[in-house]
Amino acid sequence: MPDLLNKEEHKDLQEAQQLLELFSQAGWVEVLKPLLLGKLQTSWVDPSGDKDRERILDDYLIAWGAAQAAQEILDLEKIMESKHEGLVIKSEGKEVDNFRIGA
Repeated sequence: MPDLLNKEEHKDLQEAQQLLELFSQAGWVEVLKPLLLGKLQTSWVDPSGDKDRERILDDYLIAWGAAQAAQEILDLEKIMESKHEGLVIKSEGKEVDNFRIGA
């Protein structure tokens, strides 16, 4: 059977497989993923206390940046699942129709 993936696609497939293995580990499922989800839910800043406007704004920007980074890492899981699925289908010689509706 001919090799249906180019060099870059082989590299992408290997990276996707490695990340999917990581995403199935207990450390990701039980520790890191809940921590990142928590960052998304608690990105607000408590303005009470002895803080001036500039310090509150700094705290807000730090919390916002942490939430953005957490979201990017969480999105990576879905992106890699999709990329892996598409490359496996292509490597098996099955037709890949990215414009098909439904499935």
